[in-house]
Formats: sequence, C-alpha cells, structure tokens
Amino acid sequence: MRVKITLFLSAWMAIAISAANAQVQIPGAADYYELGLLFSQYDYKGTARIQALGGAQISLGGDLSSALSNPAGLGFYNKSEASFTPSINNYTINSDYLNSNIGESQTKFNFEHFGAAFHKNYGHDSGFLGGTFAVTFTKVNEFNNHFTVNGMNTLNDILDHFTQDANQINSDNWPLYTEMAYNVYLIDQFEDPQTNELFYDRTIQEYPSVDTPVDQLDEITTSGSQNQWSISYGANFQDILYLGAGLGIQSLRYDIEKYYEENYASGNVLMNMSLYENISMRGSGVNGTIGFIVRPIKQLTIGASVITPTLITMSEDSRIVMESNFDNFAYNNETLNRVSDEQLFQFDYQITTPARFNAGATFFINKYGFLTGDIEYVNYSNSRLDSQDDPLNDQDRLIKAEFADVLNYKLGLEGRLGNFRARAGYSLTKSPYRNDEVENRDVSKFSFGLGYRNSKMFTDLVASYASGKSNYSPYTFAPESNENLQEFYVTPVANLDYNNLSVAVSLGFFF
Repeated sequence: MRVKITLFLSAWMAIAISAANAQVQIPGAADYYELGLLFSQYDYKGTARIQALGGAQISLGGDLSSALSNPAGLGFYNKSEASFTPSINNYTINSDYLNSNIGESQTKFNFEHFGAAFHKNYGHDSGFLGGTFAVTFTKVNEFNNHFTVNGMNTLNDILDHFTQDANQINSDNWPLYTEMAYNVYLIDQFEDPQTNELFYDRTIQEYPSVDTPVDQLDEITTSGSQNQWSISYGANFQDILYLGAGLGIQSLRYDIEKYYEENYASGNVLMNMSLYENISMRGSGVNGTIGFIVRPIKQLTIGASVITPTLITMSEDSRIVMESNFDNFAYNNETLNRVSDEQLFQFDYQITTPARFNAGATFFINKYGFLTGDIEYVNYSNSRLDSQDDPLNDQDRLIKAEFADVLNYKLGLEGRLGNFRARAGYSLTKSPYRNDEVENRDVSKFSFGLGYRNSKMFTDLVASYASGKSNYSPYTFAPESNENLQEFYVTPVANLDYNNLSVAVSLGFFF
C-alpha cells in the first residue's frame, strides 16, 4: 500500500531552483509528480568555454562537454586533453508574501565539470581518420537554495486547509498532514445539533481576522545535486562526417528541510502550531546519447543528438513532526499544553525522465571566430513514475495534465585574436507548465567569457547571470462549493524573484 505522503514541498523545492537555469518549481501541497519535472530539467553547464557560449555546443565539437551533449563532437579532437572546471555561485531569492518582503542570498563553491579525452589518429589512408574516447563528470542539476516567506494572514490559516481536507475526503484516505492535525488536536469531529450530521472543524474556534491575524512563517532549505558520468566515443570521417555515442551514469542527492509555523494573535487557548519536515532522497540512473555532426562546407557545421530517457531509481527517507501548543486547554478531562506527532517513512520508486532532442549549427568566420546556436526539444509530459508499492498512476495523470513540451534556445559567439578568445552567450529556458499562471516563468541567462590557449594548455573564464520568477504556497484550497466560505478559502501565494550569478574557470592541458 502506498505511503500516504502529500508533500508540501516534495519536489524542489522543487528546484529547488535548479542551479539557476531551471524554473523554481515549488509546489504547494504537491506530490511526487513534481519530482518528474525537477529531475528532468537539466542544466548541464560543461566547461567554462561552453558556459560562455550560452551552453550552445551541439554542432561545435572539440570540447569535453560534447561527451554528454553530442559525442560526435569528440571526433574533432586531434590530440588528447584533460581539464577541470570549478565555480562559485551566488544565489538570491526575494519573496513577497502578504505584503511582506524578504531577500536572502548564499554563496556556494562547486565543481561543474572535469574529465579527459584520449585521441587516436589513424592517418589519411582511409575514410576513417581517427577517434576520441572520453570520460567526463558533469553537474546537470544543483539544488542548493534557501528562502523564507513571512506575513500576517487575516483571511485563513493552515487549519482551514486541514478542515477542508477532512470534510471533503474520507478519513480512511486523509493526506498525512490532515491526519497529523487531527492527532495533535488542531481539528476535531463535531455534530450539527440541527441535522445530527458529523463534520470536522477547528478544535479551537479562533479564526483569523483583521483584528486577530495569524503570523505565518515558512523557511525552506534544499541541498544536493544531480551528476552524470559520461563514457563516450566520437569518430571522424574525412573531416566531413562525425559520429558519436555515449553512456551516461547519474547519481542524485536531494535533501529538503522545511519549517512552517503559525502564531495566533489572540493566543487565548491555541498559541501556535508548527510543522517540521526533513526529506532525504538518493537516486541513481542511466541513459544514452547518440549524435552526428556534418560539415557541408568549410565554414559551416550542422549537428544533432538524442539523449534517451533516464531511468532513475529513487529511495526516500522522511521525518515529519507536527506540534501544537495550547495554554492549559481542557479537552475531554485532559489538560493540553504541548502535543506532537512524529512520522517516519521510507519509500522506493522509479522516475523515467523524457528524451531530449538537440539540433545546432555553427558558422565559422575564418580564423576570427564563429557564431553557434542550438535548439532543444523536451516533452515533460512524457515523464513517468512507478513503484512496487504503488504504480503511481494518479501521478502520471497529473504529469500529462500539468506539463507540456518546450523548445529551449541557446546562442553563442566567439571572437579570436591570436591565442586569445572573447565569448558571449544567451540561453532561454521555457516554462514547462501547460497552463502557467506565473507571469514570465521562463529563465533567461546571459554569459560572457575570456580564454587563452596555446599548443600545451588552455584556460577559460566565464561569468553568467540567470534570472526568473515563480511562486510558492505553504498550503492550498480546493474549489469550495459553500459560497459563504469562498471568500475566505483563498490560497495564499508568495511571489518569488530569483537569480544566480556564477563565475567559473576551466584549466586544461593537451597531451
């Protein structure tokens, strides 16, 4: 039987804010379907050179980033190479909740990419000129973020959410948090004296109002990353056709810590309630990549690649604690003060992410540089979830209903002067939501970089800035049939603005 967890935060936060090239996906009262999106939105940055080009790389070649995106690009090598790319990232999130604004930022050090390419030259006596085998490590997602929402709510509180759930859903199928709210006496069952019908309501009849607002605080921290080891090979045929294939092995770590608290202005009986969640997820997955690049004329290369669906096996451990604090509340011959309920869960499941289709073209301006661009197609509604405990068919239906297919765009420019390089790039990651109520949830990223290379070594530097918008609700309400309650059962929403400033450097040498 499936574990009854309806995560308030379940996915990314949901993105977390996935590094900062993926949308912040922060579901309110969300479930596992959001994870299918979170772990499908890749931000495979690669080397500093590729980052400075806006991530455009499908038709470019000659870079270790090709091992993941299009292994055919490895066929451009004419010598072996090794490099590594550390970075410093500054993440900022500003929340606007019930007319209260909070801005927070943090700085993290990361390793974005490292690896080696081993080239073998076969000469010009046959059509096959040579090939390159590469092993690389690439960070494809990052989940390090922290934000807080805080405000005074005069319309409703989380107890209203619990009572609506309790009345609309049979008690045998209550979501976990509603069941816990009942266990800590936040809600209770009553009998209508006129109809003798049973219903659920707040145990303490203190409702939020203009005179007695509820102080709501929600603090969320996420950490972890999604990484891929790529084992790839690219071949060169007459400097005209390049073919490649690769195997990807992923590892995933995603941790969520969430603390939600409500403090009541009157405080006559119920002083406050709190909800603490600690969710730890670990996973491993596998995928494959195939691709080609063709050079119809000397100044032009055209490429395409397919990254197969990634099958990820997940294991989740959760600890959830709900607590209520009363002021000597007399209840059924008991005196209630602090009451808590703790739940521990372990759940194993599988996520299948959608395939990714990439195409790109690069135009070379003789020895002075080039212009390159990529288009990526991803259909997020093709994500799938499964478990031995539950087929999760309801979650797959939500994936189909909520998520859409998108086209993402990347553009890069490089100028050359002797051994020196100057680069600029732009990428646009489109919103994956079918009916997106957030204005402009697309993520834009701008990047600039410099480079130097000679016959023995190279170094590249990039600075990039990504920004986007999203929203977050600490709890939600279903449509209410009772007209008297509709004006009160309005889901509170925090508007989030976020950005990521990243500086990365690649150091490499030829051998």
